[in-house]
Parts: sequence; C-alpha cells; structure tokens
Amino acid sequence: MIKVESKDKKVVEVPLEAARRSNLVKGILEASSDPSDQSPIPLPIDAHLLKMVFHKYCGHYAGREIPAIKQPLEATVYVGEVPVLLLEREVLGTADRQELYQVMKAADLLDLQSLLQLTYAAYACHIRDMSPQEIKDTFEPLAAQMGADLESESVEGDSSGEEGGDENRDGEGDENAAIATALGDLDDDEWSESDEDDSEWCPSDDDGDSEDSDLSSGSSLDSDPDRQFEEFETEDVPHLCGIFSYLPMWCVRAPPEELVAAVAPHYRHVLIDTSEFKEDIPMLADLAATREWGSRLTNLTTLTVRHTSGHSPFTIDTPPAFYEPLKSLLTGHVEGRKKMIDTMRREARGSGRAPPSAELLPDGSLTTILTSIDGYVPPPGRPTGPSRPLPCLHALTTIINLPSGAFGLADCFETPALESLTLASDDLRAPQTGVMKFFRHSARTPTHLPGEATPEQKAEMFREFAENWPGEGGQSGRPLSRLASIGTLRIERGSLESRDAILELKNVLARYGCVASLEHLSVSLPGDSIVDAAWLPVFSALGELPLCPLPTSRVGPDRCDSC
Repeated sequence: MIKVESKDKKVVEVPLEAARRSNLVKGILEASSDPSDQSPIPLPIDAHLLKMVFHKYCGHYAGREIPAIKQPLEATVYVGEVPVLLLEREVLGTADRQELYQVMKAADLLDLQSLLQLTYAAYACHIRDMSPQEIKDTFEPLAAQMGADLESESVEGDSSGEEGGDENRDGEGDENAAIATALGDLDDDEWSESDEDDSEWCPSDDDGDSEDSDLSSGSSLDSDPDRQFEEFETEDVPHLCGIFSYLPMWCVRAPPEELVAAVAPHYRHVLIDTSEFKEDIPMLADLAATREWGSRLTNLTTLTVRHTSGHSPFTIDTPPAFYEPLKSLLTGHVEGRKKMIDTMRREARGSGRAPPSAELLPDGSLTTILTSIDGYVPPPGRPTGPSRPLPCLHALTTIINLPSGAFGLADCFETPALESLTLASDDLRAPQTGVMKFFRHSARTPTHLPGEATPEQKAEMFREFAENWPGEGGQSGRPLSRLASIGTLRIERGSLESRDAILELKNVLARYGCVASLEHLSVSLPGDSIVDAAWLPVFSALGELPLCPLPTSRVGPDRCDSC
C-alpha cells in the first residue's frame, strides 16, 4: 500500500498495483530517491475521486489487463464483456454527468489513459442518443465561447508587439505544437515528442491549484442534465476531440462549425455503416459533401465500410451504396492532407525555418481499409491519362475483405505502401487481375495476392509485377520474398500441361524470392473432374510449390487446398 494526500487534505491508502496504473504516480514513485519514504504523495484531487479512481476502477481490474474500447462506438459498447454505461454506473458509481466530468479531469491529471478513454466513451453514449439538431443546439454555447476566446487571443496578439513574435519564431516549441495540432495529436501514435510541447492542447499539471482545475468544485446542472454540456469550456476541447472520436460520422458533423473544425483532425477511425447509422445515408448520397468531409479528416488512420448481407445495395434509396461515396471520401482525404502539409511547409519556409521532415509530418496517415460490401459492380471509370497523376494514399498498407465490386478503386488511387489485400468471402475466386492492379505502384513486398487465375496467368502477372517493382533493388530485391498467399489456382487444361504450367509458376516464384513462405494454396479443378491417378502429375507439381514446412492437404473434385 502507498499513501496519497488529496486536495482536501485527506490521506487515502491505495494498493501499489492500482497506484501504478497512473503514469503520474508511477513516475513519482520511480523518481523517488528514497524507496522507504512513506510520506503521502500530494495529488490535487479530492479524496472521494481518488477512492473512485483507485479503489473502484483500478480495483475492478486488479491483476488483469484493462481492455481497450473500440473506436468508433457500435450499437452496444463494451469494455471486454461489460457494457460501457454499466461499467460507468456500477463500477465507477457516478451519480450524474457532472461527477463523470470530474472523473474525466482526474483521469487526465493522473495520466490514467484507460479510465480517460472510458469517460470519453461514456460521454459518447450520451451524445449518440441525441438527434443532429440536438447536438448542434447543445454545443452552440461552447462554440460561441470558442469564437470569443479566439477573437480575444487575436486582439492580445496584435497588441503584443514584434518582440514577442520574434521570440516565437525562433522557438521550435511553437512549431512542434502547431504540428501536433495539425496532426490531431492526442496520443503518442504519430509523434513521440508531443508530450513535451502540447501545452496548447493538454491542460498542464501546474494548473492543479487554479480555480479552473479545482476538481472538487461543481456547478448546478440544468433541469435536463443529459441534454446539457455546460461543464465543458474552451480548455476542454481536447477532451471533446477524444469523446467525438468514439462517435459515428453523422455525430461529428452535427456540432457548430467551430467545434467541427477542432474535432475533425482528431477523427482517425471512420465507420460507414448504413445498416446501423441511417443518419449517414444523406451525406453519402451527396458526393460533394462526402468529399468535403473527407478533406477535413486529415489524420484518418482506418476506414471501415460495413454493409450487412440482408441489405442489398440495390435496395437502398441512394444506389450505388458505397463505391462512389468511398471514392469521394478517400479523394477528399488525400486532398485535405496534402493541403495541410503544403500549408505547414510553406509557413515554415516563410518564417525562415526548415520545413517539417517527412518523419515528423508524413505524407500519408491512412493505413487500413476494411470492407464488408455486397458485390456492387461500379460503372467504368473515366480514363486517366499519364498527364493526370492519381491521388496517392501514401500510408495505406492493408485492405481487408475487399469485394470484387470495388476493384475500380485501383484506377482511382496510387497505393505505394500496400502490402496485404484480402478478398471478401464471397469473392475469393474473383479474377486476380483486379487484385494486381492495386499493387502496380507498391514498393513494399506483398504478403497476400488473392484472386483466381490459371497457373500460366499467375506466372505472367507475378513476373510482370516483379519486373516493374519500384522497391529497393528492383526485381533483384526479391519482391516476392514475403508472399504468404497467391489465391486460387484454376486448373483448366490436361494434367500434363497443367503440371508444366505449375512448375513454371514455381520457377517464377523462386526467381523473385518466394522460397518457402506460402501458408495457403487453393486449387480449383473442373466441376466434373474425378480425382484419380490421372491427376497425380498435377498434385506432384503442387507439392513442389514453395509452401511453408509441414503443409497439410485436402483434396476434392471441385477444390484442393494445401495449407
């Protein structure tokens, strides 16, 4: 046990394991020069909040890892197996949202990130129950306050003189803070130095003794507290960014413009799900609005598109369901991020500083696209000539469950970092030619190249890919060395011809680095085939493909899987 002293001068005993959940307390303990010192650690938080945080919340997870909360929220939000609101009320014991606000501020001060995220998710549950108009009306006072504060800061800045401005121009801290703001940097994912110079966004621990950070103070709630957010002030905008990151797109678009502009750069994980969030449909129907919204998502990291099989895209009022809106959203994101980066680099040069490095301010942020779309086949896209470069998704490494109907995206974007693409379960036998188009500009060594083709076609596609691979070393750089899956081999010819084609495929794979990395191989035989001794040359050739050690096989008339 250790002792902490609350803001109201009460000593609270806290289990050491619970105390170390707080990065603030953990740092104090590790920095102590005398491990035997039993004097209480002073914390600017009231005793009842310390007990709620350390005894109830940390005690609930004693000896266990605290699970993360998925962003954005779905219909029922869980932390592990426990719904968020149940955890909020039963574990934290919060009686009202004013107390939830105090817990949020305490978690922020203690640097207890899991609890901070729980309070964000709990707030998000309250907001999601509102209509778009209610959300807008609720945050109008805060937006007005933000505008007034910005105007006041502008007036103060104009009267401060050139001397202060010169000092700011010479300091890297202001530049780093500006980059952190532009990147929506609420965590350490993209910028490891954010903790040093993010005072513009994160309340300082030194404010603990000020009136504004008095966690014991409360304010009278409106008669309908679940529809009021009077506890939030301009300094709490970083917390609102965290809260809105758990909400679907329609919620993030609903507040007044001042708040949307602050929140959008922090919105990293987009979920498009018209089966659950009907409010998203009107925006998706307006491609210009979708593209404009994408331009605000300058730090988009993951994009999930969900469409249940029970709702065919052709039955939705705004067909096509997802392909065109998805393309518009991605196009806007590329444009918005490029504009943000160009602006920051131009401002840096104008002030005499070196532009931010690509490591500090990478060209791309989107790493993963996950889809579960029914098989919509898009109309033919407009031809793209060599004089019109494609927009680039610089950081996209993974596309999961892509439907064959979305293959047209390969003609809309360059994906130079793409490593893995998997197909939707109903499209595993889609033509591999559509898949290979996504890898035309990739400089990474791919891990999954799914789709169906004959051995001859696969050999030709892999050869062409390797010969034009822009990665380090070109084709001599072993571009297929990490290949774990090559999709489905479609056997159409006789056994001897197929054997020769499979052996040629083996030679192509080996030539470009695929020696023993394949983890899965699917083989499609003609539907009327009888698997007998006549197929032995084919199976013998399949056994020579560069599979991982100790593969197992399953053979059938329609399909043969070697895993």
